[in-house]
Amino acid sequence: MIWSAHLGTLFADRELSQRVFAARDAGFSHVEMRSPFPHERRVAEAIQSCAAQLVCFNLPAGDLEKGDRGFVNQPSRRRDVLNNLNHAVQFASDVGCAQIVTLLGRTGQEEAHDENYLLDFVRELAELAEPAGITLLIENQNAIDTPTYLHKSAEEAAQFVRNIGARSVRLLLDIYHVARGGGDPVSAIRTVKDVLGHVQIADYPGRGPLGSGTLDVTGVLNELTSVGYDGAVGLEFVPPTANVEDSLVWLPRELRAAPIQKRSRYDKTYGEA
Repeated sequence: MIWSAHLGTLFADRELSQRVFAARDAGFSHVEMRSPFPHERRVAEAIQSCAAQLVCFNLPAGDLEKGDRGFVNQPSRRRDVLNNLNHAVQFASDVGCAQIVTLLGRTGQEEAHDENYLLDFVRELAELAEPAGITLLIENQNAIDTPTYLHKSAEEAAQFVRNIGARSVRLLLDIYHVARGGGDPVSAIRTVKDVLGHVQIADYPGRGPLGSGTLDVTGVLNELTSVGYDGAVGLEFVPPTANVEDSLVWLPRELRAAPIQKRSRYDKTYGEA
């Protein structure tokens, strides 16, 4: 199993680039994050310095803390999304990252959600990203924490990916969101295995470290192995204390690193400070 430290929740008391170093010091070779922008130069330098693999990051999606979840579904933001994607693909190429999480938006925004527009636009985004070897990840959330997000279950998000019909669009299966929404994570893995691109996990209830709740962690990991998933599992849990190491006692240090599959093409001239 390849474990990836999610720097949106782990080491969150530090500036983003410093979280890369903190993950390395904790033994992780793979990391993922929300948006690296506008600090992408420092983040790229940290990734290169740590010889880390950036598994995925989010396309800019607004202020997540205030409830934003992207605006791909808003025609009036079309140019913004295209500009963000071009910037994100360049950054991903420079640091050797192959996946960009693409939050689609919410219902009830200033424009009505048009499914056909959204399908066509995501296909266009995928066509733009694919020549760089980039896969777009479509994430499931849940109806309790994010009641207006477009895809409130793994099954909904997976069907959207199938409807896109592009090899460079896959599902980001968030195990916490499945459990929080009342679903069975093990069954969800079986249902979406044909479009599975990445996995994130936290225990439930509480979104804490694995072993802190009632999630059948062993069943989830065994099922991922059973369906042939060989990608990373992102640890997107919220540590109960500032000492993240206390939340990782269940994961021996020697299991936190894995061989890097794709080397960085980092260029020291990249980006602006």
